[in-house]
Amino acid sequence: MTNQDLPDTQAAARGELCAEGLDWSGADLQGVNLEHALMSGINLSRARLQGASLRWAYLKQANLRGADLRAVDFTGAYLRGADLRDADLRGANLWGALLWDARLEGTCLDSAKLEQSCGAVLNAGL
Repeated sequence: MTNQDLPDTQAAARGELCAEGLDWSGADLQGVNLEHALMSGINLSRARLQGASLRWAYLKQANLRGADLRAVDFTGAYLRGADLRDADLRGANLWGALLWDARLEGTCLDSAKLEQSCGAVLNAGL
């Protein structure tokens, strides 16, 4: 991934970023604003997203395996079928996130906020 491949965070804030199916594995996206972004099927495995905002992002079947998601704001995010195995979600905000069929094996959820999340842990394949 080159700097030209990085997301246009202003477009994301306007709800105009479409990164569906892209491969951003291993990318350094710490602190980026990806609110309302359309990222269905994106590969963010091993990506560093610490402190990023993914509020209301659409991440259906996204690959976030092994990603650094510490303190990421996933408020209202759509994570149905997402692969979060071995991800670090310490301190992440998953308030209102939809996690049905998400894979969470080996995921660190210490201090994560799961209030109002749908499917969290109950249907996560643990």
